[in-house]
Amino acid sequence: MRRNPVGVALLVATILTGCTSTTEVTSKPTHEQSLIEAVEKDGKDHVAWFNLGQFYYDGGEYEKAAKAYERGNALMCPDALSARYTGGYFCLALTYVHMKPPRYDLALKNLDAIAQLEPADAKTASHNSNFREAHRIRGAIYLSNNKARSARAELLKYLELGGDEDAVADALETLKGLE
Repeated sequence: MRRNPVGVALLVATILTGCTSTTEVTSKPTHEQSLIEAVEKDGKDHVAWFNLGQFYYDGGEYEKAAKAYERGNALMCPDALSARYTGGYFCLALTYVHMKPPRYDLALKNLDAIAQLEPADAKTASHNSNFREAHRIRGAIYLSNNKARSARAELLKYLELGGDEDAVADALETLKGLE
């Protein structure tokens, strides 16, 4: 039996997003419908909302992904001042960065929420990759907006938290010419 390549890709996406279904996914509409049914069944299930967001994100439907992630994040962290989780803010930041055109303002808002949760101690902060990656993304946004000093500070913080030097080497080299 030949598998539908789209179905196989969606099955892999389902596994990676934490769904437990072993049913073969054969088409986008049926998988999308099952995710929609999950949020309709229990609208307070933040995991279901994040799964729907991930589905849309993986398919490049960033507006829909943002709405689903926003709902999941609101359920998981109803009070941003007492939030303890970075994952929802990180998903939203990435989604806003990938929108056409990018919504850097909204991405930075979510990255700022992650920064508020970051421990002052770099060793402790380095255990959560969202802290590290948030600095890399902020650095890239600042670089694209010609804010060289802020970009450099963010990229150096990314490295301090254990980031890959090769991932930011070109950006840091570009910043040398801008400062």
